[in-house]
Amino acid sequence: AVIKGNSQLPAEKIYLNYIKSIQKEIKMRKVVRKIIFGKGSSLIFNSLGRFKPLVRHVCDNIISL
Repeated sequence: AVIKGNSQLPAEKIYLNYIKSIQKEIKMRKVVRKIIFGKGSSLIFNSLGRFKPLVRHVCDNIISL
């Protein structure tokens, strides 16, 4: 943020935008984690077993993050 900052776009604004982006990502991952590891998750995964490409996507791109 300090390197990218200038007189038209102060480092503080750039930094706050980074923070907002990170906070959104954390909130999304918390929701996904509750879905995957929360109560009833085995029911979800048992029913998703018929959709192997979707399960592969979840495992490769969401859980591994």
